[in-house]
Amino acid sequence: MFNAKFNKKVINLTYTKMSRQDYKQLINKMVSNSEDKPVQLEMSLLGIYSMDTDDLAALIFLKKYAAKRGVKLLFTSVSGTLKQFFELTRTDNFFALSVI
Repeated sequence: MFNAKFNKKVINLTYTKMSRQDYKQLINKMVSNSEDKPVQLEMSLLGIYSMDTDDLAALIFLKKYAAKRGVKLLFTSVSGTLKQFFELTRTDNFFALSVI
């Protein structure tokens, strides 16, 4: 549902390989274009079934940086396998996850 009072961006990580610098630039651009609206970044994990510690570290960095800038981060289309990974690493409560 579209809400005119909400600035939202959706990224599919299956097709987008991003560095920490790319994440910072994206967050900064979203905040500067927000026109004082709350900002939400939805990142689709559809098609991603495994992750290593480097990937997890990058997502933790992204979450912390986004929070500092006032951006809500939501991971969507999280597979059951990936949800288990987040549970094993005890980050399932750290991230906002939408499981498929």
